[in-house]
Amino acid sequence: MDYDKLLSHRPLLTADLAAHGVEIPVYRQFLEHQTSDNMWAEVHLSLEDYRRINVPALTFTGWYDTTLPGSIANYRAMRGLAASADDQWIIVGPWDHSGASEGGYSRDTGQPIDRIGALAVESRGHKPGQRMAREFFDWCLKGTARRPAWPSVQMFVPGQNRWIEAERLPSPLVKSRKLFLGGSGRANAISSKGLLEAGPGQSALDEYTHDPANPVRSDLPANGRRVQAGVYSGRLTSLTNWRAQTSLLMPHRLSRLPSLFWEMPGSRSMFRLTCRTLT
Repeated sequence: MDYDKLLSHRPLLTADLAAHGVEIPVYRQFLEHQTSDNMWAEVHLSLEDYRRINVPALTFTGWYDTTLPGSIANYRAMRGLAASADDQWIIVGPWDHSGASEGGYSRDTGQPIDRIGALAVESRGHKPGQRMAREFFDWCLKGTARRPAWPSVQMFVPGQNRWIEAERLPSPLVKSRKLFLGGSGRANAISSKGLLEAGPGQSALDEYTHDPANPVRSDLPANGRRVQAGVYSGRLTSLTNWRAQTSLLMPHRLSRLPSLFWEMPGSRSMFRLTCRTLT
């Protein structure tokens, strides 16, 4: 498939025809409902919906998984409201979506995935995903095994090469701090000079031009071919094409947690960042 040609195809509504030769109703439905309207409200679980859930759940997700926000929100709602609240587990590793359910192992080879794009996966950043899934289903579906004795939350800490365990999210080990993006003007690559600072400083301006006609790509090998994937490359820093602060120089005891919450005041040279850090 010629991704360069496909990425420049307009209108987006007919990109399904360009890519596959057929109309894909669900793709077109999503494009026709780009705001949080009634169509999306119908598929959102209400508080009462969560209270009626009476089945256990084992959730695998990763810091580089596009489903991370939804996975955490869903776990927190079930842990707090569901009739089966005591039988909810979540594992968050240094993985993207394709390797999350395997605990960071390749489905094709069974070997640990050691890189996500240009980022190295640390030595302890894996879990026996298939074995854990079998133990879970042997218990909750077959009734042939004991209830898993795992902590409800297992979360990997990038930069510290360790896991933390908790019984709820947010963990009592996690505290919120407001930090400011800074640097010497080159915070736009994996080997960047970006900083997280306690307060606003006089950092150099780092610019990035977002050009929809020239989207940032990261092509990765998969099954003997090159496929486009939304992970870090030499140019790419986030799924939304923002190019800032991908490799942060952190003070002692702070960790490079990839999930950051951004606020953008009016000034183009000023960013305020709210992130969750371990103490």
